Amino acid sequence: VLSAFSDLGFRRAFAALGCTVPRRANLVGNFRGRIYLNLTELSAIAGQVPGLRPQNVLPLGGGSEVERLERGRRDASPIGFLSRLPLTAARFARENLGLRGRIERFEPGFRGECLRVRSLDLRVLSSLALDETLSDVEQLLNEAGGLLRTAYGGLLAALVPLSATLRAARGRDGAEKLQRDLLSSLEDVESAHPARELLHIAELVATEPQVRAVIVNGSRELQVDALPAGPAREAVLAFQGRFGHRGIREAELSEPRWREDPTLIFDAIRLHLRALPDGVPSAIQRGKALRAAGEHALRELGLPSRAAVLALLRVVRNAMRQRERLRDHVVQVLDLMRLLACDASRRMAIRETEIGSDAAFFLTLQELHAFLRGELRTVRPLVQMRRAAYERDRTLPDPPDTFVDYPPPAVALASSRDVLEGLPASSGQVQGKARVLTSTREIGGLEPGEILIVPAADVGWSPLFLAAGG
Repeated sequence: VLSAFSDLGFRRAFAALGCTVPRRANLVGNFRGRIYLNLTELSAIAGQVPGLRPQNVLPLGGGSEVERLERGRRDASPIGFLSRLPLTAARFARENLGLRGRIERFEPGFRGECLRVRSLDLRVLSSLALDETLSDVEQLLNEAGGLLRTAYGGLLAALVPLSATLRAARGRDGAEKLQRDLLSSLEDVESAHPARELLHIAELVATEPQVRAVIVNGSRELQVDALPAGPAREAVLAFQGRFGHRGIREAELSEPRWREDPTLIFDAIRLHLRALPDGVPSAIQRGKALRAAGEHALRELGLPSRAAVLALLRVVRNAMRQRERLRDHVVQVLDLMRLLACDASRRMAIRETEIGSDAAFFLTLQELHAFLRGELRTVRPLVQMRRAAYERDRTLPDPPDTFVDYPPPAVALASSRDVLEGLPASSGQVQGKARVLTSTREIGGLEPGEILIVPAADVGWSPLFLAAGG
């Protein structure tokens, strides 16, 4: 699902920028169960846009090997791009200027379809009805994903000139810091809401001694039903209702959501409860201070540069809001797909008891449809083969984030390193103890103010961000 979604997304994004993408271009690859982007191919296609270089684009996504890509870069003739520019600009403006209206027209039907699918009793549906419902959810993913891809294209189109304008005015190092500060702590971004809401719930729990005692002394298997009745319990239930479709590694369909496993919810509340008495400066306050400092620094720019930056900044901030709003919609659809896959797994386990309770997650969408339509009589060989490959990949060290040709052998990856390098996910500078978490079971060891380090950060980890030092 994600490989196809990513490949189509990049193709449409490049097309929106006026680039031609070779039909056989290999943009996305699968290595040891991980999805990788082909940076060489992506850089070559992006090189059709005059001035769009790897050093301008790759740092936005954390890509490395920029110097290697710059050395191998060949300037494409701008004639084709420039000849298409009027048509591209008109299409791009039409899609992005009308995006807000398209989102508002899409959302009522989207919410209704999500409610309809969630209200179904999947156990009583026939296999063909479940198959049709899966097709409906795939269509919903295409619609939400199409809007999300447009939002990403609009964000990139505004972010690149913003970065270029700041570099021209402040130099590379100063521009990167100023851009981070200006884009810090946007309060109405959808992906920030879960973390903020859990902080508010922790403040509420602190005023209810009985609830606080249950949460602080409860096991990691604590469920919402165990909380004493009252405002705090109702707030946690409301949180699950609004954000229950999200979770750590939420793009991975086989991972449980907060609605199914509230462990991280209670871990985050416990963490905030430890931070509240000490008055640890919140990440919200720090983010606001950084953004204010960035806006103050803009006053030092000349009037033409300042006016250009302010105009682009408004566009970028709005595009970030739209992107996160639509990404939340896509995650809701993935949650629906997970619900259907879980029920399909239940049906498979009834027919072939030895294949486990999660068999559907080892099939492609096409194979899952074939099973539900009765065209695939047995899934056991496929599931057994892929489960073995999955377990093998899990035992191997993670491949590097970036590599040339193919990832190095697992033996070469096993050697330890003295220095851990990564992508910073928060602005500013702070010094503190580093806490490396490789799974959610280790969250209990995190202390307020420590530097949180995880293999890959998404919204599912964000409830911990407001208590971490960085």
